[in-house]
Amino acid sequence: MLVEMKKTLSSGKAPEEQLRRSIPVVKYLQSLCEIDAEQPMQIVLRHVVLAQKASERFDKNRIRVTEGVDSMVISHKGIDIKMIVGESVTAQELIDE
Repeated sequence: MLVEMKKTLSSGKAPEEQLRRSIPVVKYLQSLCEIDAEQPMQIVLRHVVLAQKASERFDKNRIRVTEGVDSMVISHKGIDIKMIVGESVTAQELIDE
């Protein structure tokens, strides 16, 4: 799981681009593990942006609200990114789609 943490979720694409550009690093680490284990490994890659507070863009597109946590899934250049805004997030909220 690639997680980008921000104080405020702004209307720019910076966190989404940072996550997208991290994919080659994950693939490199996967290849190192495969070499060491001498067998192929399957990974499920998820992308999450965590923010303490939201901008106007997120507030207008709200999909789900549970216990003070807002979340939505966006698509950015071929990857799905879960956007989460809240003070406290459980591990289950990170992996739920």
